[in-house]
Amino acid sequence: MTDRHPKSEALHTAVALLDERAPDEITVERVLSESGVSTGSLFHHNRDFKDLLDRAQVQRFTRLVDASIAMIAQVVDHATTREERYAGSSR
Repeated sequence: MTDRHPKSEALHTAVALLDERAPDEITVERVLSESGVSTGSLFHHNRDFKDLLDRAQVQRFTRLVDASIAMIAQVVDHATTREERYAGSSR
């Protein structure tokens, strides 16, 4: 376990697991095992396991949106013509 708070450690682990598998394939036991967070701590900071997975999906989605925005900004920043902007969006 890192120096992160148990709440963020469990969330970080759940997000990492979502990068590898579908939400219905992630278990409480797996999150506890990989995060090093105790069962009591996990449920102290989350209403239930679904709450943790919902927050993890939102965080993961936010990360993907941020990455998409960064890619679009790079195309716009480096394109000198309208055609380059459109061509850059289809790469």
